Amino acid sequence: MAFTPLKGYSIQTGGTNTGTWGGGTTSPPNQDLNNGVMLVMDNNLAGISSISLSSSNYTLSATDIGNCCLRFTGTLTANISVGPGSSMLFNGFYYWENLTSGAFTVTIIPLAGASVVLPQNRRGILFVDSTNGARIVSIAGSSTADPIPSGSVMTFYQASPPSGWTQVVSLNDYALRIVSGTGGTTGGSVAFSTAFASQTPTGSVSAPTVSVPYNGWSDGGQNAGPRDTLVVCSGTQGQTFGGFGYATNANQTVTASTPSFTGNAINLAVQYANIILASRN
Repeated sequence: MAFTPLKGYSIQTGGTNTGTWGGGTTSPPNQDLNNGVMLVMDNNLAGISSISLSSSNYTLSATDIGNCCLRFTGTLTANISVGPGSSMLFNGFYYWENLTSGAFTVTIIPLAGASVVLPQNRRGILFVDSTNGARIVSIAGSSTADPIPSGSVMTFYQASPPSGWTQVVSLNDYALRIVSGTGGTTGGSVAFSTAFASQTPTGSVSAPTVSVPYNGWSDGGQNAGPRDTLVVCSGTQGQTFGGFGYATNANQTVTASTPSFTGNAINLAVQYANIILASRN
């Protein structure tokens, strides 16, 4: 008895089972067309394998592989690998549902070629061949046809939102900030383009005002009074130095010269790329 190379459908050999291969009540070959083709195709097109996973890898049985849909359930306590037994035919399209819970992965590992992780709480279509392995060709949410729920807000680096999305215009000239807490909130009070513009610091420095002793010299009354230059010296009132006497009178207020302040430009004109926010319709 021969079989097709990909799905294993029964192939009749010429000249055999004449008039009986599709009928009768006994096991194949008398029921070969029904059991080896029709019933196999029925499962290929509509059969479901419900597979509960937990902590152990799972080997797909011939029945699992023959069904159209692989539905995975259970609470995962480890990363799980799922693949066919040795020499089994595992080819073509399969619908899959990953309805498991737990922070672990479910990976489809064919006998050859690439493996693929089935995202949790998602469903889709898988294609498998013996050369390239497995790959997801379609994916959707576990309860809706759209994997992105309505009302989801995302960023887009393009002029306008794609079809099915509406631009959010309530936020303009904002920066993006990554946080470890709750998202979807705003803060700050200065627009992005204002805060990050090229700026030159400006301002003034106040000159201090101090009071110092009003010191002067007396030469016996002829040239008494303050000198043009303030001299800091030590002495006592009435002490004479070569005919000049040292006297201390009321304090004199001295104002220092106002210092100058020059600021250098600080270029805060940071480069940016304009993005838009859009909400899923």
